[in-house]
Amino acid sequence: MRVINYIYWLPQNDTTYRYGSRIDAYDNQVIHFENEWMAPGRAMISWYSAVNYQASRFVPQLPILRGGVEYRIKAKYIARPANSVMLRIIFYDIQGEIIDQKIAHGSQLNFTYPYAATRYEVQLINGGCRSITFWRLELTHAFTEQTGNLTFYTPKKIDAKQPINIMLLRSLRTAMIPSEEVDKSHDVPNLSLMMVAWQEIDQVDSELLTYFENLKERRINFISTAHRLNPVVRKLVKKSPYWRGWLIDADVMLTDYRLSNYEMTGSEGHFFKHLELVPIQETLDQIKDELKR
Repeated sequence: MRVINYIYWLPQNDTTYRYGSRIDAYDNQVIHFENEWMAPGRAMISWYSAVNYQASRFVPQLPILRGGVEYRIKAKYIARPANSVMLRIIFYDIQGEIIDQKIAHGSQLNFTYPYAATRYEVQLINGGCRSITFWRLELTHAFTEQTGNLTFYTPKKIDAKQPINIMLLRSLRTAMIPSEEVDKSHDVPNLSLMMVAWQEIDQVDSELLTYFENLKERRINFISTAHRLNPVVRKLVKKSPYWRGWLIDADVMLTDYRLSNYEMTGSEGHFFKHLELVPIQETLDQIKDELKR
């Protein structure tokens, strides 16, 4: 299973730089921050993996990480002027001393979590930024495949004689790619799972078209697993006579959705909260014969 932890800029977060700042919050958890006078080098906001709740009155937003593992953190935002925001991650030992830090002049940062670290902090640093529209941070293992707002798992082998089957999944607050389901789906060749970020679900069709631009003469089945993904599939199949779509009916559900909150302990605890469980194999069993045509 591959998991991407989404971290948001909460308007009530006390670590937001507020002096002279204008902060607007939108329904989809997007934040617009504006400050014409903020000095470069200051943190616009900080996130923590461990906090003193009695002092701060908010819970940690960053997941617990494993020492020696390589991770990737990516920020989704639009800044004015461009290239005026930096990412910084700071690692602390058990005494609260800084043991290492990484800075990226851009929206993405790869790092290996130190064995000696007991907690860490992520900051969005002002590098001359006057305003920023911020969607989220994405924190995942470095090997997780991502393109824009898409996260995907592809089979190791492709059968050129069979159609490509793309199952689209809608993320909730935390994106999950159940890759073991792909490995078990021997009856459906060329199956790929694509997770669509929930904040951009209504705009992702153009991104998918770009991704599959060179495959318009290849047979592709796009499988929707959420009502909000139905319009995306409808737009896709109009672009090529070789593409077909499978939609969820408004009255008869293609799949039985279950929403569950996992309270898991251990070093990966915070990764597995707010997951949408989709019975992928049961869904494929219903339509696997049609997919091969």
